[in-house]
Amino acid sequence: MNIKPLLYSFSCFVSLAQASELPKQVPEIEVGQLQCACNFKVDPNSSPGTLLSDISNGCRVSEKQAEKLMKMLSVIPGSDSKAYSCEGVDIDYNNR
Repeated sequence: MNIKPLLYSFSCFVSLAQASELPKQVPEIEVGQLQCACNFKVDPNSSPGTLLSDISNGCRVSEKQAEKLMKMLSVIPGSDSKAYSCEGVDIDYNNR
């Protein structure tokens, strides 16, 4: 039995399950948190290795919430760029 197709199918399923965890709209309580996380993400001095803990500490959220915010940012077109403006990031998320 070839296990690679099975693993690939499972990873696709997990990706879809994670995507379904994200809200369709940014809840009002998370707007400030999303902007804070975005500011850390686009900061030229930020290190990818410590980004999650920087967001958790700097935005005063749990590691789990920081992961959720990073997932939310990852679906916004252009948010990977250091030139991305975090002003209105919630609107960009809602209109993606």
